[in-house]
Amino acid sequence: MTHADAHAHGHHEHDTEGPRPYFPEPEWEEFKKDDIKAGTAIILEMAGIFSIGFMLYAVIAFIVGKP
Repeated sequence: MTHADAHAHGHHEHDTEGPRPYFPEPEWEEFKKDDIKAGTAIILEMAGIFSIGFMLYAVIAFIVGKP
């Protein structure tokens, strides 16, 4: 991974965030791929938690609903 290069980009008076890090294009593509993988993992985890909760709710509703 490359380090931030403060000298590659000029620092302006109105720039409140400071110098931006420079990353080569292949690293940006790797970041994007990693973001997609992380997003997919989060969605799958949320879907799994929802499914387990739904099954537990259905079991409790079935038990409570018995005469």
